[in-house]
Amino acid sequence: MALFLRGNVWWYEYRTRRVRVVRSTGFRKGERAKAQAAFDAFRLGMGAKPVKSAMEKMLEAIYETGGAIQHGVPLSSVWSLYEDWFRGKSKSVADTTWTNRRSAVRRLVEWAGGRGLSDLGDVTVDAARQYVKQLVSSGKSNKTVRNLVLDLSCVWDAVGQLRSDVHNPWRAACPDKDGSADVGAAFSVEQEAKVLAAARKVGCQWYEASMISRWTGQRYGDVATLDWSQVDFKAGVVRFRPSKTKRAGFSVAVPMHERLREVLR
Repeated sequence: MALFLRGNVWWYEYRTRRVRVVRSTGFRKGERAKAQAAFDAFRLGMGAKPVKSAMEKMLEAIYETGGAIQHGVPLSSVWSLYEDWFRGKSKSVADTTWTNRRSAVRRLVEWAGGRGLSDLGDVTVDAARQYVKQLVSSGKSNKTVRNLVLDLSCVWDAVGQLRSDVHNPWRAACPDKDGSADVGAAFSVEQEAKVLAAARKVGCQWYEASMISRWTGQRYGDVATLDWSQVDFKAGVVRFRPSKTKRAGFSVAVPMHERLREVLR
Protein backbone atom coordinates (compact mmCIF):
# COMPACT_ATOMS: atom_id res chain seq x y z
CA MET A 1 0.00 0.00 0.00
CA ALA A 2 1.19 3.54 -0.78
CA LEU A 3 0.14 6.85 0.73
CA PHE A 4 0.86 10.27 -0.76
CA LEU A 5 -0.36 13.85 -0.51
CA ARG A 6 -1.74 15.89 -3.43
CA GLY A 7 -2.82 19.38 -2.42
CA ASN A 8 -4.74 19.04 0.82
CA VAL A 9 -6.03 15.53 0.12
CA TRP A 10 -4.34 12.25 1.01
CA TRP A 11 -4.36 9.57 -1.68
CA TYR A 12 -3.70 5.89 -1.08
CA GLU A 13 -2.95 3.04 -3.43
CA TYR A 14 -3.20 -0.69 -3.06
CA ARG A 15 -2.87 -3.63 -5.42
CA THR A 16 -4.47 -7.02 -5.77
CA ARG A 17 -3.55 -9.78 -8.18
CA ARG A 18 -5.75 -8.29 -10.89
CA VAL A 19 -6.24 -4.59 -10.28
CA ARG A 20 -4.51 -1.52 -8.96
CA VAL A 21 -6.75 0.88 -7.06
CA VAL A 22 -6.00 4.56 -6.44
CA ARG A 23 -8.38 6.35 -4.12
CA SER A 24 -8.45 9.56 -2.14
CA THR A 25 -9.47 9.89 1.47
CA GLY A 26 -11.48 12.95 0.44
CA PHE A 27 -13.54 14.23 3.30
CA ARG A 28 -14.66 10.88 4.67
CA LYS A 29 -13.68 10.96 8.31
CA GLY A 30 -13.06 7.24 8.70
CA GLU A 31 -10.81 6.93 5.64
CA ARG A 32 -8.98 10.15 6.44
CA ALA A 33 -8.31 8.90 9.95
CA LYS A 34 -6.82 5.66 8.59
CA ALA A 35 -4.55 7.59 6.23
CA GLN A 36 -3.43 9.94 8.99
CA ALA A 37 -2.70 7.03 11.30
CA ALA A 38 -0.51 5.41 8.63
CA PHE A 39 1.30 8.68 8.06
CA ASP A 40 1.86 9.22 11.78
CA ALA A 41 3.34 5.72 12.05
CA PHE A 42 5.67 6.49 9.16
CA ARG A 43 6.71 9.78 10.75
CA LEU A 44 7.56 8.10 14.04
CA GLY A 45 9.54 5.40 12.24
CA MET A 46 11.52 7.77 9.99
CA GLY A 47 12.00 10.72 12.30
CA ALA A 48 12.66 12.78 9.15
CA LYS A 49 11.88 16.42 8.40
CA PRO A 50 10.13 17.46 6.29
CA VAL A 51 8.06 14.32 6.55
CA LYS A 52 6.21 14.81 3.27
CA SER A 53 9.41 14.91 1.21
CA ALA A 54 10.85 11.86 2.95
CA MET A 55 7.70 9.90 2.42
CA GLU A 56 7.44 10.76 -1.28
CA LYS A 57 11.10 9.80 -1.80
CA MET A 58 10.43 6.50 -0.12
CA LEU A 59 7.50 5.83 -2.44
CA GLU A 60 9.55 6.79 -5.50
CA ALA A 61 12.29 4.39 -4.45
CA ILE A 62 9.79 1.58 -3.95
CA TYR A 63 8.16 2.02 -7.35
CA GLU A 64 11.30 3.21 -9.19
CA THR A 65 9.31 5.97 -10.84
CA GLY A 66 8.63 9.68 -10.55
CA GLY A 67 5.69 9.03 -8.31
CA ALA A 68 3.35 6.16 -7.48
CA ILE A 69 0.47 7.79 -9.28
CA GLN A 70 2.29 7.62 -12.62
CA HIS A 71 1.58 3.89 -13.08
CA GLY A 72 -1.06 2.78 -15.57
CA VAL A 73 -4.69 2.86 -14.51
CA PRO A 74 -7.17 0.16 -15.58
CA LEU A 75 -10.24 1.50 -17.32
CA SER A 76 -12.33 -0.28 -14.70
CA SER A 77 -10.84 2.04 -12.06
CA VAL A 78 -11.30 5.32 -13.96
CA TRP A 79 -14.68 6.10 -12.45
CA SER A 80 -13.47 5.43 -8.89
CA LEU A 81 -10.51 7.71 -9.51
CA TYR A 82 -12.76 10.44 -10.92
CA GLU A 83 -15.23 10.08 -8.07
CA ASP A 84 -12.57 10.43 -5.41
CA TRP A 85 -10.96 13.38 -7.21
CA PHE A 86 -14.38 15.03 -7.40
CA ARG A 87 -15.02 14.63 -3.70
CA GLY A 88 -11.53 15.79 -2.87
CA LYS A 89 -12.21 19.01 -4.78
CA SER A 90 -15.46 19.44 -2.82
CA LYS A 91 -17.40 19.97 -6.05
CA SER A 92 -21.06 19.27 -6.74
CA VAL A 93 -23.22 18.73 -9.80
CA ALA A 94 -26.85 17.86 -10.41
CA ASP A 95 -27.77 14.22 -9.76
CA THR A 96 -28.69 13.79 -13.44
CA THR A 97 -25.26 14.99 -14.57
CA TRP A 98 -23.52 12.64 -12.13
CA THR A 99 -25.63 9.68 -13.29
CA ASN A 100 -25.02 10.48 -16.96
CA ARG A 101 -21.23 10.64 -16.50
CA ARG A 102 -21.15 7.36 -14.59
CA SER A 103 -23.28 5.71 -17.28
CA ALA A 104 -21.02 7.10 -20.04
CA VAL A 105 -17.93 5.61 -18.37
CA ARG A 106 -19.69 2.26 -17.81
CA ARG A 107 -20.69 2.04 -21.48
CA LEU A 108 -17.16 2.82 -22.59
CA VAL A 109 -15.66 0.18 -20.28
CA GLU A 110 -18.06 -2.45 -21.61
CA TRP A 111 -17.23 -1.54 -25.21
CA ALA A 112 -13.47 -1.46 -24.56
CA GLY A 113 -13.53 -4.83 -22.80
CA GLY A 114 -14.66 -6.52 -25.98
CA ARG A 115 -11.77 -5.03 -27.94
CA GLY A 116 -8.87 -5.77 -25.63
CA LEU A 117 -8.58 -2.20 -24.32
CA SER A 118 -7.95 -2.50 -20.61
CA ASP A 119 -5.83 0.52 -19.62
CA LEU A 120 -6.60 4.22 -19.67
CA GLY A 121 -3.67 4.76 -22.02
CA ASP A 122 -5.25 2.37 -24.55
CA VAL A 123 -7.98 4.92 -25.29
CA THR A 124 -6.22 6.88 -28.03
CA VAL A 125 -7.84 9.36 -30.41
CA ASP A 126 -8.32 6.55 -32.96
CA ALA A 127 -9.96 4.33 -30.35
CA ALA A 128 -12.20 7.21 -29.24
CA ARG A 129 -13.26 7.83 -32.84
CA GLN A 130 -14.08 4.14 -33.27
CA TYR A 131 -16.25 4.31 -30.17
CA VAL A 132 -18.05 7.40 -31.48
CA LYS A 133 -18.61 5.65 -34.81
CA GLN A 134 -20.11 2.67 -32.98
CA LEU A 135 -22.48 4.99 -31.06
CA VAL A 136 -23.65 6.60 -34.29
CA SER A 137 -24.16 3.25 -36.03
CA SER A 138 -26.28 2.05 -33.10
CA GLY A 139 -28.85 4.71 -33.97
CA LYS A 140 -28.09 7.35 -31.35
CA SER A 141 -28.71 10.95 -32.39
CA ASN A 142 -25.89 13.41 -32.89
CA LYS A 143 -26.99 15.32 -29.78
CA THR A 144 -26.91 12.17 -27.61
CA VAL A 145 -23.48 11.16 -28.91
CA ARG A 146 -22.10 14.64 -28.26
CA ASN A 147 -23.42 14.57 -24.69
CA LEU A 148 -21.86 11.15 -24.04
CA VAL A 149 -18.51 12.23 -25.44
CA LEU A 150 -18.53 15.52 -23.52
CA ASP A 151 -19.21 13.62 -20.28
CA LEU A 152 -16.24 11.35 -20.99
CA SER A 153 -14.12 14.41 -21.76
CA CYS A 154 -14.94 15.87 -18.33
CA VAL A 155 -13.83 12.64 -16.66
CA TRP A 156 -10.57 12.51 -18.65
CA ASP A 157 -9.81 16.17 -17.85
CA ALA A 158 -10.18 15.41 -14.14
CA VAL A 159 -7.90 12.38 -14.32
CA GLY A 160 -5.43 14.50 -16.30
CA GLN A 161 -5.05 16.76 -13.27
CA LEU A 162 -3.69 13.78 -11.36
CA ARG A 163 -1.54 12.27 -14.09
CA SER A 164 0.73 14.30 -16.33
CA ASP A 165 0.84 11.50 -18.93
CA VAL A 166 -2.92 11.45 -19.57
CA HIS A 167 -4.13 13.08 -22.78
CA ASN A 168 -7.79 13.72 -23.46
CA PRO A 169 -8.74 12.01 -26.77
CA TRP A 170 -12.41 12.98 -26.62
CA ARG A 171 -12.04 16.56 -27.81
CA ALA A 172 -10.70 15.39 -31.16
CA ALA A 173 -13.30 12.62 -31.39
CA CYS A 174 -16.35 14.70 -30.45
CA PRO A 175 -18.78 15.02 -33.39
CA ASP A 176 -19.52 18.52 -34.65
CA LYS A 177 -22.72 20.21 -33.61
CA ASP A 178 -25.24 19.77 -36.41
CA GLY A 179 -27.99 22.02 -35.11
CA SER A 180 -30.14 19.15 -33.81
CA ALA A 181 -29.96 20.57 -30.28
CA ASP A 182 -31.19 24.01 -31.35
CA VAL A 183 -34.62 25.15 -30.21
CA GLY A 184 -37.22 24.46 -32.88
CA ALA A 185 -40.01 26.73 -34.03
CA ALA A 186 -42.83 27.48 -31.60
CA PHE A 187 -46.13 25.63 -31.92
CA SER A 188 -48.69 27.17 -34.20
CA VAL A 189 -52.12 27.96 -32.73
CA GLU A 190 -53.54 24.80 -34.30
CA GLN A 191 -50.69 22.60 -33.01
CA GLU A 192 -51.01 23.98 -29.49
CA ALA A 193 -54.75 23.39 -29.51
CA LYS A 194 -54.17 19.73 -30.44
CA VAL A 195 -51.64 19.27 -27.60
CA LEU A 196 -54.01 20.79 -25.02
CA ALA A 197 -56.95 18.74 -26.32
CA ALA A 198 -54.88 15.53 -26.05
CA ALA A 199 -53.80 16.47 -22.51
CA ARG A 200 -57.41 17.05 -21.46
CA LYS A 201 -58.39 13.68 -22.93
CA VAL A 202 -55.63 11.83 -21.04
CA GLY A 203 -56.74 13.30 -17.72
CA CYS A 204 -54.60 12.84 -14.57
CA GLN A 205 -54.20 16.65 -14.46
CA TRP A 206 -52.12 16.65 -17.65
CA TYR A 207 -54.20 19.54 -18.97
CA GLU A 208 -53.51 21.60 -15.86
CA ALA A 209 -49.80 20.74 -16.04
CA SER A 210 -49.70 21.74 -19.70
CA MET A 211 -51.39 25.04 -18.94
CA ILE A 212 -48.96 25.77 -16.09
CA SER A 213 -46.02 25.09 -18.38
CA ARG A 214 -47.59 27.22 -21.13
CA TRP A 215 -48.27 30.27 -18.96
CA THR A 216 -45.11 30.14 -16.84
CA GLY A 217 -42.49 28.90 -19.30
CA GLN A 218 -41.21 26.29 -16.83
CA ARG A 219 -40.07 22.77 -17.78
CA TYR A 220 -42.49 19.87 -17.46
CA GLY A 221 -40.06 18.24 -15.02
CA ASP A 222 -40.35 21.20 -12.65
CA VAL A 223 -44.12 21.38 -13.14
CA ALA A 224 -44.43 17.67 -12.30
CA THR A 225 -42.88 18.23 -8.86
CA LEU A 226 -45.08 21.25 -8.14
CA ASP A 227 -47.14 21.17 -4.94
CA TRP A 228 -50.39 23.03 -4.32
CA SER A 229 -48.71 24.94 -1.51
CA GLN A 230 -46.52 26.57 -4.16
CA VAL A 231 -49.57 28.01 -5.98
CA ASP A 232 -50.16 31.28 -4.16
CA PHE A 233 -53.52 32.70 -5.30
CA LYS A 234 -53.35 35.53 -2.76
CA ALA A 235 -50.00 36.81 -4.03
CA GLY A 236 -50.88 35.88 -7.60
CA VAL A 237 -47.72 33.85 -8.25
CA VAL A 238 -46.58 30.26 -8.75
CA ARG A 239 -43.45 29.47 -6.75
CA PHE A 240 -41.05 27.02 -8.42
CA ARG A 241 -37.88 25.31 -7.23
CA PRO A 242 -36.20 24.68 -10.60
CA SER A 243 -33.79 21.76 -10.71
CA LYS A 244 -31.00 24.04 -11.95
CA THR A 245 -31.23 26.34 -8.92
CA LYS A 246 -32.45 23.89 -6.28
CA ARG A 247 -28.95 23.01 -5.04
CA ALA A 248 -28.20 26.70 -4.51
CA GLY A 249 -31.44 27.15 -2.58
CA PHE A 250 -33.04 29.59 -5.03
CA SER A 251 -36.76 29.63 -5.82
CA VAL A 252 -38.56 31.37 -8.67
CA ALA A 253 -41.89 33.21 -8.36
CA VAL A 254 -43.73 33.49 -11.70
CA PRO A 255 -46.75 35.85 -11.93
CA MET A 256 -50.00 33.94 -12.45
CA HIS A 257 -51.82 34.80 -15.67
CA GLU A 258 -55.57 35.28 -15.31
CA ARG A 259 -56.21 32.41 -17.74
CA LEU A 260 -54.08 30.11 -15.59
CA ARG A 261 -55.86 31.26 -12.44
CA GLU A 262 -59.19 30.20 -13.98
CA VAL A 263 -57.85 26.77 -14.90
CA LEU A 264 -56.35 26.05 -11.49
CA ARG A 265 -59.41 27.15 -9.56
